[in-house]
Amino acid sequence: MQRTHDAALAEHLKSGWSAVLKPLAWQGHLCNGPADGNRVTFTCPDSWIPDWPGIPEPEQAARVAIPGYLGVYGPASMEAFDQWLSRGATKRATLRGWFADLAAELVTVDVAGRQAFARAVDVDEIASTRPTDVVRLLPAFDQYVLSPGTGDPAIIPAARRAQVSKAAGWISPVVVAGGRVAGTWELDDSTVQVKLFGAGEVADDPLTAEVDRIGGILGRPLQLAVQTS
Repeated sequence: MQRTHDAALAEHLKSGWSAVLKPLAWQGHLCNGPADGNRVTFTCPDSWIPDWPGIPEPEQAARVAIPGYLGVYGPASMEAFDQWLSRGATKRATLRGWFADLAAELVTVDVAGRQAFARAVDVDEIASTRPTDVVRLLPAFDQYVLSPGTGDPAIIPAARRAQVSKAAGWISPVVVAGGRVAGTWELDDSTVQVKLFGAGEVADDPLTAEVDRIGGILGRPLQLAVQTS
């Protein structure tokens, strides 16, 4: 019987979903430890962080997390923050209370007809920022996609979400053009296979430049192949 239980526990520990480890981390009993070569290690926070005070109360943590999130990803809605924080699990009243407590630091702004929040100190910089036509090939699970969530149509066209957020929680590498996801890509041996959502959405020259940039990172030349999905 003990051997059966050990095998079941081992299966959960090896799971990519971290079924055993996530609850321990949420409760403040577990964090990443020092790397052991290419192996991941875990430890208790109080053995790794001097004077570890424990997990703060949610209201206290929200006063740090919300401005921190908006400082990187704002303007953003309460719903976008909650998707990033807990995949939309926070009670609506609780979420409104957290944002209300930060009324002196935050302002509401209009983004293409949608209400969003920004830090007051960032408003002038946001207002002076001009649209971009930069093209980037971002890796799988990139925070540019995860921060607003794949359900945000301002980042990913709703009809294309399934091509980015796939089975078993996989988030595809994406082509970003002008701030929006315009396709997906993958590296097949020495060829970067790009699948654009629409013909002519992204010019070949910036895609070629991105492929050259990635080839420089990998230390080998890469070829570009483009198709429309």
